Amino acid sequence: MRPKLFSIILHIVPWLALLLIPYAIRSSENPAAVPTHFFTIANILNIGLFYFNAFYFFPKYCNSRRWFIYVLGVITLLAALFHGKLLLLSALFPEVLVDEQIRGMNGWSALFIFLLSVVYRLAFDAIKRQQELKERDAERLTSELQLLRARVSPHFFFNVLNSLVSMARSKSDRLESSLLRLSDLMRYVLYEADGHSVSVEKEVEHLKSYIELQKMRFEDVRITVDIRSNGTGYVIEPLLLIPFIENAFKHGTGSTKEPFIDIKLTMNGPRLLLDVANRIGKPGSERNSGIGLENVKRRLRLAYPDRHELSIKEEGDVFLVNLALELQR
Repeated sequence: MRPKLFSIILHIVPWLALLLIPYAIRSSENPAAVPTHFFTIANILNIGLFYFNAFYFFPKYCNSRRWFIYVLGVITLLAALFHGKLLLLSALFPEVLVDEQIRGMNGWSALFIFLLSVVYRLAFDAIKRQQELKERDAERLTSELQLLRARVSPHFFFNVLNSLVSMARSKSDRLESSLLRLSDLMRYVLYEADGHSVSVEKEVEHLKSYIELQKMRFEDVRITVDIRSNGTGYVIEPLLLIPFIENAFKHGTGSTKEPFIDIKLTMNGPRLLLDVANRIGKPGSERNSGIGLENVKRRLRLAYPDRHELSIKEEGDVFLVNLALELQR
């Protein structure tokens, strides 16, 4: 059920019950004992009081500058409503006007409805503030994720272009095919990864293209890739996994003995597991060498706060990354 329709029903049902109560408790033996028609009219006036106070009078005048106007207005409004209903009662049902219980009910019912409208308005405003806070948080989260994602693309292409420059210097015959793969990667980043999420299948194909591009450059590095994805129908934050692969190629292919990169990605249902291992080369001189991993850590905290486990550690001369991620459709 849509929230707006549910809200309308939530308003209609209690008031309808209030209007029907006098008829339900009316005694068939003494129908004049409870003036049902009067209570119907009085309750309609009470309902009007509820909405007038909840949606106009209270929000407009109950504040630090106009509170005295609100207090005076409430006293005047309740007094006018009380005496107006008494005049109506004396005109339509003079025989029950002498009943003190009915006279008292006439006044207390209006006061009760008024207090109920105040409570309703306070609750309404509190819920609205919470929704606005959630919306602002969601907007802030979206903006921050977009900013972090925007930082991924230049950083990613900077490293890829460095790889292609190296191939051009060595006049590699694989430069043309590498440029074609780079074109595919750019198309993915520009046209498919600009939304909030992409399918797991597309993200995996993007990883494969990047790995194949790097294989062309690092022929002397032992690279093993094991990708088994059965994630049909699931979506993921775009460009979320590539920083881990990129980091392995960037820092595991330098001056090191017997360099290797092992990449394993498995997915069965909503759970995605990514394991990346590489031998650690000599520390580079790049001041921002850790920007990719710090970026992706922040993105994981924002987009998957309770649905990811990330372990990054060094064991001897091996750098290990283990990521477990719970995805949604």
